[in-house]
Amino acid sequence: MGRRASAAGRKLVATVASILAAGGCARVAMDTGVPGVAVGAEIALQAERFRYLDATVATGGKHYRFFFPRTDACRAILEDPEARFRLAGVLGTVQSESASCNAVGILSLRAWRDRQGRASREGGRSLIPSDRIEYRVVYTDEDLFLAEGRFRIASEIGWPGGHDTIAVFPNNEACTGVRESVRGTMEFRAAGSVPFSVFAAQKRCPVLGFAQILPEPGDP
Repeated sequence: MGRRASAAGRKLVATVASILAAGGCARVAMDTGVPGVAVGAEIALQAERFRYLDATVATGGKHYRFFFPRTDACRAILEDPEARFRLAGVLGTVQSESASCNAVGILSLRAWRDRQGRASREGGRSLIPSDRIEYRVVYTDEDLFLAEGRFRIASEIGWPGGHDTIAVFPNNEACTGVRESVRGTMEFRAAGSVPFSVFAAQKRCPVLGFAQILPEPGDP
């Protein structure tokens, strides 16, 4: 046990030294990699989109992009330089002293798929599972568009996709067909750089992520 702790300590010191040498900054805590245990993280709030805060979390050698609720409380926690990340719940939680903010969406589907260990398919199942979907676009900006629908196949990576949820897409020319449609086919791949994609109006568009549906601010 002492040998493991010593190795982890040396790894932590080396990581911090490399970050400082590069002129960056670090939020430091012991990185255990164990679900439910707080770990060091670099957290960066990227943008506000619809009812979400779009943020990146670098922890345990992995880089994730999450959606958090667009609230003043979550914004303050994400901007706290002492915040820690905890693998808990469906996705994870960022904690600052006694307060916490739960992630409600994941936009790093490849990293999350690989973390779930779902690269192998069960015998007798299709190598490329697919499902017909219906959806409606609820938000668009210059980078992304969000569609609400029932994406059951999202359960392939542990997302509770049997219920209504939000799918996140890049807002580019290749995804025009999907953005302007209301029906399509969603596919899942257990390997490769694009875990999920949607085919609609003769166009294929990658799915960047999934997010829980949140009420409008002020709703009970």
